[in-house]
Amino acid sequence: MTTELIKQLKDAGFPKEFVNTELTHGGYPTLSELIEACGDHFIELERIDKKKWLAQGGWIENDCCRRPHKDQVAASPEEAVAKLWLALNSQPRDEALDYLKSCPKNPT
Repeated sequence: MTTELIKQLKDAGFPKEFVNTELTHGGYPTLSELIEACGDHFIELERIDKKKWLAQGGWIENDCCRRPHKDQVAASPEEAVAKLWLALNSQPRDEALDYLKSCPKNPT
């Protein structure tokens, strides 16, 4: 995990005591801690090729659609889930809102 990503987690209030922002043992959260911090919003972690991991979380839904909308890709599973936690704990992305607006409404 990069020093910059560790700093972003720390600045965003990740629920862990950071020893430091160096890449030393104990200075960053484990994969289990990252997944736990995502809570019920974590959907899955998948290796999509030899050097890329996909972490999915958060649902966007309305009358016609339900899909994960906070996909994050990174070189390691820890980085992918760390980026997912950051995405889940930030403001909704504009493209997710645009997607909802584009879905047809269910006639009643």
